[in-house]
Amino acid sequence: MLCVMDADRAVMSAMQRLLASAGAQATSVRSCTRPTLHHLEAGEGAAIVLLHGGTGGGANWFRILPLLTAHYRLLAPDLPGFGLSEAIAPAAPMGVLAADIVARWLDANALDRVHVVGTSFGGLAALRLAQRFPDRVATLFLLDAAGLGTGVHAGVRAAVLPILARPLLHPTRAGTRALLHLLLTSDRSQLNAEQLDALVEYIYLTAVRAGTDYGIDTLRLFATAAGQREVITTAELRSIIHPTTVMWGERDRVLPAAHAAHAAAHLPNATLRTLPRAGHSPNWEAPGVVAAAIRERAR
Repeated sequence: MLCVMDADRAVMSAMQRLLASAGAQATSVRSCTRPTLHHLEAGEGAAIVLLHGGTGGGANWFRILPLLTAHYRLLAPDLPGFGLSEAIAPAAPMGVLAADIVARWLDANALDRVHVVGTSFGGLAALRLAQRFPDRVATLFLLDAAGLGTGVHAGVRAAVLPILARPLLHPTRAGTRALLHLLLTSDRSQLNAEQLDALVEYIYLTAVRAGTDYGIDTLRLFATAAGQREVITTAELRSIIHPTTVMWGERDRVLPAAHAAHAAAHLPNATLRTLPRAGHSPNWEAPGVVAAAIRERAR
């Protein structure tokens, strides 16, 4: 088992390799430690905060960073227990907890009003941030966001069961690769072998650093055998008036596409864009489309 210092070095090395695989190092991505969360930062201009999902960390945005740094100041935090950020005692509702932590991180980095992009669980955190701190958010971009209904893949629901949790959630490289191929993506045509290998290594090592118990505890707060625990109500969606772009992979195996239609129908200022070939991770599978949508609306 890696000690904390060795685990941090391993994650840092994997993070640098992942960024380099997409040419992100050429954009002068900086690794920043602050009193709250570790984050990656690049570029200048209007600030965009990129919130990752339930695996990896801020470097999950490795394919988006090079596409936007010429126009924006990009900040990609590692949520607690992910990437190089320290774990905290997880508590429900997790989206609310994450939003409050991100708000404190914004304060620590003197960020007043930002555009927010969230994928999967990061989408739920982005919605809660806009709901709880509306003046801090300029626009929202939701990529296959969690929290829009109880539905979730049967594999996620099975992984919370006591008999299956440890064998399914104990990190291995082979298991991480299977997760990436079977659940997290559908169209990997834009990811070359080097990028896929680097992504698997980064996700695997961040999970090792966090530990199996942390993975089990957080997943059980996210879902039960019946589905997602924390769901934003229709009334709550209607109260979020920020300009919002909902983007969804048509082949998402983790969260049903009906969640996208529901969100777009009830968020007062939302547009919906479906990505025909993509799965659960448009930031990996269709980065050019995602970056173009952000440039269209983030001013």
